[in-house]
Amino acid sequence: MDASLSRSSLQNNIGDEFFERQAQIEKQAVLCISRLERLSADSIWAHRASGVRGALLKLLDEFQVTSVLPGGASPELLERLEINTSWGFWLLEQAAIEMLR
Repeated sequence: MDASLSRSSLQNNIGDEFFERQAQIEKQAVLCISRLERLSADSIWAHRASGVRGALLKLLDEFQVTSVLPGGASPELLERLEINTSWGFWLLEQAAIEMLR
């Protein structure tokens, strides 16, 4: 009985970590989108940023729809959202560097 109890608690911990990771990635994506919106149109990075912002909006919408279904969002969708969010923050960093020059 102890083995099944510990296995169950381990599965719950893994599940909790997964849902916490989902929530964290979702918050980062929302933050990135809002910052990409404020990027100056004069920036050479603005055109690229608008494409990434559009992709993030589409992925975030799909994520929010599927995350409430049984089983939640797919790991692949979560990974794409995370990669595009990272790309968006990189673009913001490049735009900031440009502004400082």
